Amino acid sequence: MSNELLYVDEVEAPARAKAGEIVIVTIQGNKPDPSWELDRNEVAIDGTAVTIDVYGRKASKSPVAMVLVPFTTTATLSGLPSGKLQLIVRGRQRSVTRDLQVSP
Repeated sequence: MSNELLYVDEVEAPARAKAGEIVIVTIQGNKPDPSWELDRNEVAIDGTAVTIDVYGRKASKSPVAMVLVPFTTTATLSGLPSGKLQLIVRGRQRSVTRDLQVSP
């Protein structure tokens, strides 16, 4: 079954970090219905943008009630370049953006 972006509601991340530190980003959102499961987070660093895509997959083709199911997941960032970065967490209908200052 195919993977798709899940709904993203809230993102918690530190505003500052030091180069070489591991940064934990906490992401809260919703799966479209109970038949979905969290699959993976994909992290991409491109210049001053750090993008996290939150993917889920439909685990069952059986009919289920159409009700959103909350989830919480974390993404681990490492090897971040120094400077002001824009953290973008992309979800199904919206993205959440946070600034992250990485000092040397």
